[in-house]
Amino acid sequence: VVRGEGVGYDGRMPVAPLAPIAAVDAIVETDRHLIELLDGLSLADWDQPTIVPRWHFRHIAGHLLDTALRRLTMVRDGVGFERPASGD
Repeated sequence: VVRGEGVGYDGRMPVAPLAPIAAVDAIVETDRHLIELLDGLSLADWDQPTIVPRWHFRHIAGHLLDTALRRLTMVRDGVGFERPASGD
């Protein structure tokens, strides 16, 4: 790409910032469906394998719930999480 007017420092066209997307309603609705799904599971359902090697449904559900709760804690409560040092 030849640098020219309107081309960014890295040779690519600059990208205009996008307007924020109001997604709260969609997130609330998605969470409601997730809770309904989880509430309807049998004990055997929690042990079903998934396409992720060595992960059962309970691992995926835990990951989804942990991500939502972690985000809430960081954003609403201002609590951060430190990553363990390399090798831990």
